[in-house]
Amino acid sequence: MSINYLPLLLAFTGALIFVLVQVLIRRPWQLKPTGIQTLLDNQGLAQQELELELDQEYLVPLVVYEENYPAFGHIIRLVLESFPLGRFIEQDDFEEALVSLRNSVFQSSTSQEVVSIMCVIVNTFVRDPDVEYRCRPHLKILVDQFLKEVETPAA
Repeated sequence: MSINYLPLLLAFTGALIFVLVQVLIRRPWQLKPTGIQTLLDNQGLAQQELELELDQEYLVPLVVYEENYPAFGHIIRLVLESFPLGRFIEQDDFEEALVSLRNSVFQSSTSQEVVSIMCVIVNTFVRDPDVEYRCRPHLKILVDQFLKEVETPAA
């Protein structure tokens, strides 16, 4: 009994090509942008130049924290899709927190310091009556998720 290798080789090559096509279509190595990344990607040309500069200056460095605190990024995206960042910058504690959080990306800061700064930002959003009214259904869920994330130590 002789074994014909040609059909076996063709079947193996076909299966290998099928698997390769599936991997390339799904691209599991590419992360899908979430939270702040999505917000920055969705900024249209209609946005005022000042707002775009504020977003770039303050929000781009914060993308670093989305891996450990994804709910924080989702909260920022949810609120800033409806309200401009400039509305909150006017509050001294909010601006100070954003600057500290932005600077902590480039300095060595403990996770407790970072979490306390994030809490100031989230608290500012939650205290705003317009934000609470417009974002109510999703904001409560995201804040609860954020609180759970900050309770567990970051890896």
